[in-house]
Amino acid sequence: MKKIIFLFLFVLISLPAFGQEETLISGKIENGGYGAPVVKFSTVKNNFAVFVGGYGGWLINHSFMIGGGVYYSDYGYEMFNSGDYMEKHTSTVFVFEPGINAELNVTSFFRINAGISYRIVTGIDLYGLRNGDLGGPSGNLVFKFGKF
Repeated sequence: MKKIIFLFLFVLISLPAFGQEETLISGKIENGGYGAPVVKFSTVKNNFAVFVGGYGGWLINHSFMIGGGVYYSDYGYEMFNSGDYMEKHTSTVFVFEPGINAELNVTSFFRINAGISYRIVTGIDLYGLRNGDLGGPSGNLVFKFGKF
């Protein structure tokens, strides 16, 4: 029994020695890119909000993307100044939003992507609104167009 366990452990430990080293980028580098209109469903101060916008990027070797995005919500934040007069204030913020998505390749240039993410927000500059009021979970629906 000890010999079988020893043989099993020896084979298990030596398997990585037979593997081949892989790198993120090797050989011929393929480039691509895409743009994508986006709709996000989330909350702002515990109220339902819809964010619309888009993002895009440079796709390297079908594995790595460098890009960015811009989103807008008409949720707004209204502040009572005097009487019935209301003034709408806006603020530009930095958002870091890691997430997980599933993607369906519809054609060679069009993909549909759906998933969930979590927004981390900094830079809020509005009275009565904190970074955490805009941060939180989000559902995403994305239509990607480009050269993948």
